[in-house]
Amino acid sequence: MNRHYCRGRHRGRWARRRRGPIKRVVRGLADAFGIPRGMVIAGFVLGFIFMPLPAVLVFLAALYWVDNPERARRHVDSAFDALRRTGDRLRRSAAGSGAGRADRGAHEPSRPHVDPASLARRFERAERRTRAIEEFVASEEFRLNREFRRMERE
Repeated sequence: MNRHYCRGRHRGRWARRRRGPIKRVVRGLADAFGIPRGMVIAGFVLGFIFMPLPAVLVFLAALYWVDNPERARRHVDSAFDALRRTGDRLRRSAAGSGAGRADRGAHEPSRPHVDPASLARRFERAERRTRAIEEFVASEEFRLNREFRRMERE
């Protein structure tokens, strides 16, 4: 009898392929990350309920990863290498655009000169105005004015 058509538990390659994709993904993720299978199932169920499209994409990626771990690792490594090369190229071009120029500050936006003394004076004025407003709001005059306005509206 051929192994592919045998029923029962076999530990061979054909038996692994016969399991359904859901069972393979759940078992593969649980074994890879060392978490209970129930947590993997719960995660996928919640994902399918709240974010169906990303959950399907994650499931398909996990299925590919479980079925072809070495090929998936090569794809991920090549993608990270491409990202790293792109980042390095962008950093070099950004650094090269301003490096070596005597007038490097010409490309940077000019900041207005701030005098600490004038800034302190402006802060003191704002502080005095705020203190005056707080005193007015806490005063009896404010309450009376508010009551008069309320009576005028009625």
